[in-house]
Amino acid sequence: MPTYFHFWYQNPRRPDDDIIFNGELESLRCDFVKLDGQRCKRRCVIGLPCCHSHLPIKYHIEIKKSSIDVAGKGLFAKDKSHGDFGIVFKKGDKICPYYGELIDRETLDDRYGNDKLGLTAPYAVAVHRNQFEDGALRRGVGSLINHKPRGQANCELSNPNKNNRISIRALKNIRNGDELFLSYGRSYQMNLPYVHYDTNNRKYY
Repeated sequence: MPTYFHFWYQNPRRPDDDIIFNGELESLRCDFVKLDGQRCKRRCVIGLPCCHSHLPIKYHIEIKKSSIDVAGKGLFAKDKSHGDFGIVFKKGDKICPYYGELIDRETLDDRYGNDKLGLTAPYAVAVHRNQFEDGALRRGVGSLINHKPRGQANCELSNPNKNNRISIRALKNIRNGDELFLSYGRSYQMNLPYVHYDTNNRKYY
């Protein structure tokens, strides 16, 4: 069954600004190649580019319920070879790709409204001035990391690579079982009462 992302803005003081963006999440075949040389046949929607079984093997991370009550799912360090509390990622290590969809400013504004509205695209990170990596419809594994203020975060976004792609990097040593946290930045507006977004199996078009 397809999975859809929905974003809507309903501010009673500015009714003419209502924005509704809906879209079907991308489904891709897991890119993990097994020891026999065969590529995994599973398809995945959340946590691209690997299925849940192979994320721990390829990237040493897993998706499960966040330690933050209202945050839903989160991303955790997981590597059985390091013991229960062993260090999985050392400071500066690359953890995983963000793996979102590359879009330009015009597309970002079409989806979420322009800067004058003061809205925040919940899964988008800036690559360059006119380019963004958005996890709304391509829900890459890096977009599942929840927010904590800079002093409490244990991860950060890397600089773009030659393909204009962002990765997640360890800010400090991260141990087995630790949840990963990013600082979304000062401009990220969280829990605005008139901004809503959801991911589910219902089509709202």
